[in-house]
Amino acid sequence: MRCTGTVLDPFVPGDTELAWRTGWLERAESCADVLLAWRPLGPWPVVRAHRAHTADRLRAPIVVGCPPLPAWQQATRRCLAADIPSLPVHSTLGTTVENALARLRARTR
Repeated sequence: MRCTGTVLDPFVPGDTELAWRTGWLERAESCADVLLAWRPLGPWPVVRAHRAHTADRLRAPIVVGCPPLPAWQQATRRCLAADIPSLPVHSTLGTTVENALARLRARTR
């Protein structure tokens, strides 16, 4: 099975608010089969998306990746571990994408 998709990286150098102001996550949630959050700008959108999926399994699950550096990603990783201990947080984009594709395959069976 061949899967295609789009990875949205909300990181904008020098502007930590732009990605959330533009509402990309809300738009993605309405049409995605799986959400992939690579370098999220904090834990809150991830927590919200995860809780939405937990409450309604028809909503898209979220797969998260935080690289080991920079320090702000370490902080996001710690917050996610405290808020959602069962949610794996991957360290590389490759591993994050592999897991997102696995979730996609599981949802489309």
